[in-house]
Amino acid sequence: MSEDLRALPGSVSWYLHDSFATAKRMVLRMRRYPSWLLNLGLGPILMILPFVFLGDTLVGQGRPLTGSAFGDYDYGGYVGYLAVPLIAVTLSNTVFTWLGNLLRMERRSGTLERVLVSAQFPSALFLGTALGHLFYMGLFVAATVLLLQIWIPLDFNIAWASAAAAIFLHLAVTYGLAFAMSSALLRIADSWAVQLVISKGVLALLAGATFPIAIYPEWLQTIARMVPFTWAFDLERRSLLRAEPFGEMAPDLAVLAGMTVLCWVAGFLFLGRELNAARRTGVLGSF
Repeated sequence: MSEDLRALPGSVSWYLHDSFATAKRMVLRMRRYPSWLLNLGLGPILMILPFVFLGDTLVGQGRPLTGSAFGDYDYGGYVGYLAVPLIAVTLSNTVFTWLGNLLRMERRSGTLERVLVSAQFPSALFLGTALGHLFYMGLFVAATVLLLQIWIPLDFNIAWASAAAAIFLHLAVTYGLAFAMSSALLRIADSWAVQLVISKGVLALLAGATFPIAIYPEWLQTIARMVPFTWAFDLERRSLLRAEPFGEMAPDLAVLAGMTVLCWVAGFLFLGRELNAARRTGVLGSF
């Protein structure tokens, strides 16, 4: 693979080489942490079950969603409405934790200096880790959906083109936002903790993971629509549970795509600025 990548034009080949090498190292390294793998696989189920029981208590088992806040959403039930975003919320938190704490984990393991010296592009460390983490996310989302189908069957009604676009953009904006936040907070000693608080607060309160944002006043709904996950959750529900055609979702997909590009651009800009400042002040070794 390395020789094929280096045949690409100039710096692009080296950037891809650095990214894939980092991804491979991350995948092989995480095999040493079976408890993390178990938590990643079962976490979404443990997060969903309390909401399912609450929904059965308040709405009634198997009954459709009703009430003014849900309007004409036409979802099959409370479980389906919750399952899609809550799986994403749980796994997104691992993304923010890993990328937010990436440099400090490398420093604790004694590999930070070697990685920064051997990689021609420092941002490839983040991109490669994202690719490696994505491998595990795919495995455990599949396992979680399978277990949910056994314990709490979901009535999927999928438009495959719409679903593929929504899921791809959701993953892209999740890693892009984590990259941007990691870069912006690079010189904060416990930046990963700051990111975790922000991500959990935003995902739980503003993005409509467990309830429609229609219950908020207009000004708060406006703020919620500035959060990429608000769009991602809505698009995934529409494509996975209501089989909404791609053409009808295209305008909202374009909005999420624009947010994704902004997150990644911000990540690259912040990383370059923070690394240059760290080199000037001599604090790079403290990461």
